[in-house]
Parts: sequence; structure tokens; C-alpha cells
Amino acid sequence: MLDELTVEKSFWACHKNTGDKKHHSHEYIAEWTCTFVSLPDDAADTMENLLGAAIIPLDGANLNELFKGDSRCSFLAPSLVNVARYLRMRLTNILIPAPISSYVIVTEIDSSDRSQSAVKMVA
Repeated sequence: MLDELTVEKSFWACHKNTGDKKHHSHEYIAEWTCTFVSLPDDAADTMENLLGAAIIPLDGANLNELFKGDSRCSFLAPSLVNVARYLRMRLTNILIPAPISSYVIVTEIDSSDRSQSAVKMVA
């Protein structure tokens, strides 16, 4: 039997689309799910701490500037898919013992009408 654990954190970030005159912001909810053969005793705390550390650069950031300044993702445009891709890069291969699978779901909440979009990135 396998054990699955999900942790969740929220953050805010802004960006400017090509052609836009002003930045706009979104609330994001990041969910990180890992599947283990046997769930380590400290898995929940460890995963919450690692997810929290992974979103620190995103929280309150201008995504245009953040992505441009990080050599691993300087080619990325500030989109929901790329926010998920960024988090997946930061969360892959950092847990010991390693999960047998993991994925990140990022939900973007539009600040003007509270509409939501989500994307799932499998590590």
C-alpha cells in the first residue's frame, strides 16, 4: 500500500503581459503531492517547509523580473504554466527518502473576478 501526502501554500505575485501598460496581480495556491512507499514520520512538516521555501521567491514578486533574473528559467514568460514549472524545478529531487512520484498543482485566482485556473506539473 502506498501513502500519499499533499501540502498547500498560497502566495501573491504580479506580472505584465506583452502589450499591457500596467502590472496586475494574482493569488496563487500551490499544492505539492508526493507518493511514498512508506510515509516518513516527519513528511508533512518537511514538505510544508520545503514548499514554503520554494515559494519565497514568488511571493510578492514581479514574475517578469523574477524569471528574467533566474538563469534556469530566464526564457519563461510569466504564465500560470510557467509558475507551476518553476515550482516543479525547485521541488524535484529534494526529499529524502525520495517519493516514488510527485506533482505540483498551481491554481491562479484572478483578483478582479475571483475566477480560477489550474495547471498540474508532474515531476
